[in-house]
Amino acid sequence: MFKALALQISRLFGPFTVMTLVMLYLLLTNTGLTSQQQLTIAPILGVTFLVFPLGLLVYYKWRGRVSDLDLTRREERNQWLNWIVVSGWLGTIASFAFEPPQLYRSLLILSMVVLTTATLITFYKKISLHMTGATTTYLIINIIFDWRYWWLAVLLPMIAWARWYLKKHTPVQLLLGTALPVVIFLIIYIVVWKLRSHDLPDQLRRGF
Repeated sequence: MFKALALQISRLFGPFTVMTLVMLYLLLTNTGLTSQQQLTIAPILGVTFLVFPLGLLVYYKWRGRVSDLDLTRREERNQWLNWIVVSGWLGTIASFAFEPPQLYRSLLILSMVVLTTATLITFYKKISLHMTGATTTYLIINIIFDWRYWWLAVLLPMIAWARWYLKKHTPVQLLLGTALPVVIFLIIYIVVWKLRSHDLPDQLRRGF
């Protein structure tokens, strides 16, 4: 029973399933985009952050380049993650051509810095992409909504338990995946944006 529950949690809160859908929905609907911007940017993000990553993963599984869709082996993650980072940055740059609001730009860049850093770390050490994606999404939700949904933090240990129970990650890998987005968000805010606080979107200023 516990294994089935852990598997369902793991699938539901995968980094490129519900977590990505929630993050993209919030970026499109709660960052100040106009209706026209939403219509033009949504297909770009949908292709570069959902269709391409999932399609490439299925293709790699079909061709035998990965042993399972969870990418359990660290060595099998690298090539796929490299393409995902390229796709994500291309989607980010393309969406910026439509002059989105600063909150949208800031949150999307933060998310891409987290993904890029996680990819670089994966060359040397395995971390939990589930926890990285879930924590990033949690931070974005609460920055946008002024921490009214802080209680969603209860989902993080639940996801961590599922990945540990399925023997996909060690506690250290889960902790690293959780800490990475928090550290990056704080570093970028303190080191970069704090020096230009007058340019910060209100949500980011209050969020930190």
